[in-house]
Amino acid sequence: MIKFLKNTFVFLPLIYFAGALLDSCDVFLRDFIYGLPFLLVGIYFLIKENVSLLLLSSAYLFHVVFDLLYFFFIEDSYMIPFYEIICIFYDFVAGLYLLKKRSLSWWFYKPPCSTQSCTVEWVWVQN
Repeated sequence: MIKFLKNTFVFLPLIYFAGALLDSCDVFLRDFIYGLPFLLVGIYFLIKENVSLLLLSSAYLFHVVFDLLYFFFIEDSYMIPFYEIICIFYDFVAGLYLLKKRSLSWWFYKPPCSTQSCTVEWVWVQN
């Protein structure tokens, strides 16, 4: 699932670009400027074999913000009315899923002696 989300992120801006191109050249230029960062990040995800789950989840969650801003502030939207809602929901669920999947262990303190042999050695030194 993670590989699927990584490799398909590039389609998020491409869907907007295709719809804008069908509408008009001016709308395409506007959406291309808005969506260029997402396109570049999507290309980066395609090129890189391994990417940080934090970066991938952040990209999906930032796309939620983009979708919300687009939904509320772009009056001449060419998209199917319910598409933006579906996209917001999809991006949000994908972002949360990726956040849940990533390991948070590096955020927390790990004791220097976490293995069995180290513990036994510590006990021996104490006696």
